[in-house]
Amino acid sequence: MKPERITMSDVTKQMLLQPVAGMYVDEKEVARRSAISLNVIAIVFALLVVGIGGYFYSLKRSPLFLIGVPLETLCFLGVVLLNQKRQFFRAVLVMLITNVAFIGYWSTVLGEGISLEMLLAFMTVMTFYLISSFVLYKKNKALLYGVIGCLAMVVYIISNAYLRFVTPLEFSKSTTTIMRWSTSIALLIIILAILASYAAQINGLLAESRRLQMASERKTAYLSEVFHEVRTPLNVVYSIAQLFLLKKDKLSILEEEDSAEEYQLPHGGEMADQLYSSTALTRNIINHVLEIAKIESGKFIEVNKEDFSLFGLVNSTIAAHSYLAAPKGIKIELEIDDALKQAIHSDKMIITKIFNNLLSNGIKYTTNNTVIKVVLKKADAWWTLEITNTGKIDPMIAKAAFERFVAKSENESSSGLGLAITKHMVELLGGEISIVPQPDPELTTMFVKIPYEAGEKPVVQLNKVADGKNIFWKSKVSMFEDDAMGAGWVMRFLKKWGIDAKLYKDANVDSAIASIIADNPNLVITDLNMPGLSGEMLLKRMREHSALKSIPVLIVSASEAFSENEAVAIGANGFLKKPIDFGELCLALAKYLPYRALM
Repeated sequence: MKPERITMSDVTKQMLLQPVAGMYVDEKEVARRSAISLNVIAIVFALLVVGIGGYFYSLKRSPLFLIGVPLETLCFLGVVLLNQKRQFFRAVLVMLITNVAFIGYWSTVLGEGISLEMLLAFMTVMTFYLISSFVLYKKNKALLYGVIGCLAMVVYIISNAYLRFVTPLEFSKSTTTIMRWSTSIALLIIILAILASYAAQINGLLAESRRLQMASERKTAYLSEVFHEVRTPLNVVYSIAQLFLLKKDKLSILEEEDSAEEYQLPHGGEMADQLYSSTALTRNIINHVLEIAKIESGKFIEVNKEDFSLFGLVNSTIAAHSYLAAPKGIKIELEIDDALKQAIHSDKMIITKIFNNLLSNGIKYTTNNTVIKVVLKKADAWWTLEITNTGKIDPMIAKAAFERFVAKSENESSSGLGLAITKHMVELLGGEISIVPQPDPELTTMFVKIPYEAGEKPVVQLNKVADGKNIFWKSKVSMFEDDAMGAGWVMRFLKKWGIDAKLYKDANVDSAIASIIADNPNLVITDLNMPGLSGEMLLKRMREHSALKSIPVLIVSASEAFSENEAVAIGANGFLKKPIDFGELCLALAKYLPYRALM
């Protein structure tokens, strides 16, 4: 028998996101509790119907009691039977129909023997209690019909009470008084019992919600600590993988005599691709898991709008991604309306994340030696983004592409979380995202539309940053990092880009300030937490120093407790999460360093 195929999404969900499930209220458990409450109420109702109905029959021997009492009792017992068969929704439906139908029946039969006010109060409470269950079972149509049926019965009861379409049974004055008091007391007890049950359920759900929130916070703290420890060694591996990817044509790690074919091992260039893909996937899984946890806890991102150049942001982002797309022979073309070359007012960080996610996704799935087309347009009160790349997507997968744990293809290694996170960010800005069908089935287009707000500040337009060596020729950078191995690879890239970079591994605040004064760099890169040196303290001292306060500072950290918003709040110009993606580093440097422009 062929073993069941386990995808990367399955592994991710089971190993990393299983704790996230604790953040959701267990709907099956809620349904079970609701069924138990409904069973208790149904049994109590059945006993009351038999007891009070039998007593009323002794007062007035009418066949109407012999018809109504057994029939209503059987209906209530049927509710219990349906719940035992786990047909919860049908049980609620039968309970609602039974109450509505027999309220109308007994109000007609008893007439003055039952209080109209208590009857309507009971019907209101019971109907609300039962219809709320329809929401639990997500039966909107049944909810609508239930409300209409209840309102219709209320109209009938009130109308019949005054107009007497149907003549009730005749009782003596004393019998009427006894019946009225009996039914009023019974209805009052039932109403109080229902309200108490409802209040108990609400308190239970609130207590469960608080427990789950505490569990969620502990889970997030645990994941943050674990992933912080993982990020540091991963930073080294990811740096090496990116360097190998750029030089894969020159690699000859495995030659034919190494028996690569015999063991189906990759050769040099293929090995570089696999190493980069695996480490990039690991990095993305870590980031996506933590971002999903933040979304669930309501602490993901706050919208902070500002004026900025969308044109400059897109150009810089494309330049950084072009650097990583080059090894696959992929080119990125941009088409943008003139109206969007002016400043817009929105959240720059969120839009950068959206664009980065979609462009990275496009590069990942695009066929080698093809073109990714990026189109930005102004459309009335919206601005739109279209990213089109080659690479067929299954229509069934496309429908659920923005749900969690959905990968573009079963053959792809993916956490299945990236587009779900992107969708959340788009919705934070009041926008929409979708996959647009194309005439050519081999093309895939991601379509985003976001509300347009014009900015007021003038725009300084940036050209694309050139790929390859010396793009930041003669720029100077001072770097403070205690992870010598990871920092060494960052330094290698900085020097490849033509930067005069200096690394300080064992510094305190005073020596760091002295080094910066001596170096007079264009930019400072500092880790957040180092033995003997705090990145936050270094930043504070720089901002207090007249000669250093204008130098841009990028903070890097593996800590999940620290975010870009917090970095900006303490005076940093940017923030990079470990393991460092050199495309993102290139993008961050392009904002503050002079660079070579393409002709």
